[in-house]
Amino acid sequence: MMSTGRDVEIVIPILYYCEKVLGLSTFSGSGVDGRYWLNKINPKLLLVPNSVGDNNYIKAVKYAAKRNIPVLSLTSEGDFDEKKIHEMVWGINKDKIMYEDLTLQWSERSRKLTFKYYPELTDKIGVSGGVGFDRYKIYKFMSRDKFIKKYKKDYKKIICIAGWGFDQLFGDLFEMDKESILKIYGEEQIKNFKEDRLLVNKILKKLIQNNKDILFILKYHPGMYKIKKNTEFVDLYKYNNIIEIQHEENIADCICGSDFLIAYESTSAMEAWLLDKQTFLINPTITNFPRSDISKGSPIFKKYEECQKAIDNFYTVGKIPWFEEKDEIRKEIIKNIIEWDDGKNHIRVGKIIKEFLEKTRNRKIKKTNLINYLKHYIIHIIFEKTRFITKYSFISKIPIKKLRVLKYCHEIYYHNRFEALKIKYYLYLDIFYDKRHIN
Repeated sequence: MMSTGRDVEIVIPILYYCEKVLGLSTFSGSGVDGRYWLNKINPKLLLVPNSVGDNNYIKAVKYAAKRNIPVLSLTSEGDFDEKKIHEMVWGINKDKIMYEDLTLQWSERSRKLTFKYYPELTDKIGVSGGVGFDRYKIYKFMSRDKFIKKYKKDYKKIICIAGWGFDQLFGDLFEMDKESILKIYGEEQIKNFKEDRLLVNKILKKLIQNNKDILFILKYHPGMYKIKKNTEFVDLYKYNNIIEIQHEENIADCICGSDFLIAYESTSAMEAWLLDKQTFLINPTITNFPRSDISKGSPIFKKYEECQKAIDNFYTVGKIPWFEEKDEIRKEIIKNIIEWDDGKNHIRVGKIIKEFLEKTRNRKIKKTNLINYLKHYIIHIIFEKTRFITKYSFISKIPIKKLRVLKYCHEIYYHNRFEALKIKYYLYLDIFYDKRHIN
């Protein structure tokens, strides 16, 4: 499993419930050598954050299913859109076969939408609520004072800008998922996106230049693969009143450390609402592209002048123009997307896990053969023995794709970082459970 980002936020509270309430033993391993750990541990259950968005997860799920190990998959990105339903259901699973025993989606709306196109999956899909959003009711996030102290800045005004995945439309990243991207957007829309990237960059540059008393947190999209020149933040690093954040902080800390959030298009807008922060979007040319309904909850501005006026208005009267008028729309959006916002979605998953384990307790796990065992053992050893390469930034520039990918995998699958987060979050979960007498 990844050691940073939304997958961790989804899994940690579920592990807490399993350990503290159900009394289960848990083990968390990386996705890269996941099949080695399945061979070594022979678990009663494999739980994955998703089974369609990461190739390592898909391989682990297929391998577990082949060995008759029960598999339960959560959903990392559960804001389903009918125009993208096939991509949302299958992601990069080219087989288009649901190998897991059960997948839990965020909402009843998403579940019904899936059944509309795939009625044969009726027994394979349940609803958990948006587990990753529980954290907004459970954890304490970094205060603005701690944030500016950590980054040695001295500003009274701070704005967070959430990046979009513009870089997915260029080079190797585009070629890897070209068919899927073209199917969703089409060539004309991709051309519009590329134009918008430059226009958004121009607006952001002007905002940063003309508001030197404001600190701008540039939070890159979590999927951004270190090719900053293909993002809307290109060349913004030159200014003194910015901080660039990729995986160093989670989006919630960035939002809490700021006054409000700006984006081109981002599900993080809803996260900002759950943290009682205002939002607005910058869409210079078009607004009717395939996108989440979350966009309907924020005012949308096209020009620099509109954005500057919104910023001035916020710091004068505490309001972004047209934000309050969308309050009822935001409530409906939250319900439709994550079902419940009470912080207890991970508990719902925990109860499903309990029933699931009882149902599958007599299932016989198949043994793996020696060749498979050795193959995955070697992958594990290589992964363990190459951790040192994360120390050398120049490796990211070496024109050997597999080496760059290996370095990236070490950065996102760092077990010590996961364990540190687990300890930190368990303290907050202790308080949450004690206050609500959950046991």
